[in-house]
Amino acid sequence: MHTLRHSFATHSLYQGTDLYTLKRFLGHASLKSTIIYLHLLPERMQQCKSPLDTLYEDDQ
Repeated sequence: MHTLRHSFATHSLYQGTDLYTLKRFLGHASLKSTIIYLHLLPERMQQCKSPLDTLYEDDQ
């Protein structure tokens, strides 16, 4: 059941649910507690662009 809460939090965030709404869904008093439930998905890591890439592109 605990793993389901982590999955719910992570996927809700990626679908656009804001952190404060997610905090209320999970019944947390503190945003710090909610953040513990969030995980970076591998496919999201691949979508992230490095700020260094932007600097390199600007130099071209």
